[in-house]
Amino acid sequence: MNEGKFLRWLAGIGFVLALGVWNVGSADGDEMVYISNSDADNVSVIDRKSRKVVRTFPVGDYPHHMLHSHDGKFLYIGNTQNDSLTVVDLATHRPVRVVPNILDPYNLIYDPARRHMVTACTRLGFVEIYDAKSLKKLRRISTGDEPNHLAFTEDGALLFVTNERSKTVSVIDTKKWRLTKQITVGRRPVDIHLGPDKKEVFVALYGDGEMAVIDVETLEVNEKLATGAGAHGFALAPDGHVLFVSNRNADTVSVINPSTRAILHQIPIPGGPDMMSVTPDGRELWVTSRYRNYVHVVDAREYKVLARIKTDLAPHGVTFSWAVGHH
Repeated sequence: MNEGKFLRWLAGIGFVLALGVWNVGSADGDEMVYISNSDADNVSVIDRKSRKVVRTFPVGDYPHHMLHSHDGKFLYIGNTQNDSLTVVDLATHRPVRVVPNILDPYNLIYDPARRHMVTACTRLGFVEIYDAKSLKKLRRISTGDEPNHLAFTEDGALLFVTNERSKTVSVIDTKKWRLTKQITVGRRPVDIHLGPDKKEVFVALYGDGEMAVIDVETLEVNEKLATGAGAHGFALAPDGHVLFVSNRNADTVSVINPSTRAILHQIPIPGGPDMMSVTPDGRELWVTSRYRNYVHVVDAREYKVLARIKTDLAPHGVTFSWAVGHH
């Protein structure tokens, strides 16, 4: 973070402190949606019911992905360029502290047992493993060029890491925390998601406009499916019957039956659809539009756009206050 940007960030945090709003509670049942605006160094908080931005607060330099804390009471926002996490109180929807010395936390995820937090350090070429509760750093594993997204097998025995510039997916044995295989998948692998049957892993290939399918047992690519130019992000419906794939350069979201691989629909989403999340009730798909500074709300069953909400510059991650996860 350059000096001017850092001072503006501190000034923003200081302004919030001066207002004395850190302990202000929200009404029970509030459902807020968080959007990380990467180029604005801030986060938009949107009321799900009114679909209006109710708050925007500063974070660190170049925020991307977010993760609910181990106890579910806070939200961690990864600030990649100044190596920190901004911690947000989910009861008040406001930042309360900063965790320093978390190197390049582009992406972050828990293992299924929630004992470890793993970060993808994109600019540095490795992943780091932390104790989930204390955030004590335990070890580091080199993966490839620009490690990006992460996914565990259901039992947590394997961790998959996409390496966007290496055309590979790294496979890490979590019992020994050791790299065991590099799978060549295609150009610019980005998001990765465990399939609903837990036997397959889906990989979005941004450079090929395809989705690759890796068999969890053989650790081989057994299928590829064309989705659209710039295939980027995944979101799986809660019942597992529908997989959404954002195609950032095609300005579409593909609706796929994950079992048959049939493409059921293509939803037009202008402005570079990026990351997505489906509400736990399965009713809405929230999609950030990276190039036009909007988030779109889509009917996740009828595949129609319900609303377009203005955010700030380069919205990327999207997650919900009432649903534990990472995005």
